Amino acid sequence: MASKKKAFTTGQVADICSVSPQTVIKWFDSGKLKGYKLPGSKDRRIPVENLLQFMKDHDIPVDDKFFS
Repeated sequence: MASKKKAFTTGQVADICSVSPQTVIKWFDSGKLKGYKLPGSKDRRIPVENLLQFMKDHDIPVDDKFFS
C-alpha cells in the first residue's frame, strides 16, 4: 500500500475519511492527527504514514484507491 503521495491536504483527508474539512482541522489542531503547517501559511499537510496510523487507531476503513 505504498503511496506516491507524501502528504495530504485537509480537504483530501476529509474525502478519505468521509468527514468535513473542519473535522480534519479539529483533529489536527487538537493533536489527534499529526502533521505540519506550511511555512507562512495556515495550510496543513498530513503525511501519509500519519494518516494511515490515525485511521488504524480510530477504526476508519482504508480505501486503497487513495493510497496507490
